[in-house]
Amino acid sequence: MAYGSAVMLQKVEEGHLKPKECDLLNHHLAISHSQLEDPLLFVSLGYSMPVLIIPRVLFAIVVVWIRRIEYHIKD
Repeated sequence: MAYGSAVMLQKVEEGHLKPKECDLLNHHLAISHSQLEDPLLFVSLGYSMPVLIIPRVLFAIVVVWIRRIEYHIKD
């Protein structure tokens, strides 16, 4: 994650990404990171893989869109 954040900062400095785009990506990554390790741990306990992955992805999408709406209201 530290490497990814350094790459994002570099892209912002180069003008390839806007700070708002990085903020949206950070919101998404904060929720949906570890999409492999956590579900595998719970699958070993008998949980269903789709039940573990799909809600996190959907929640991350909802959070990003709420943040986008906040940006739109502020501008």
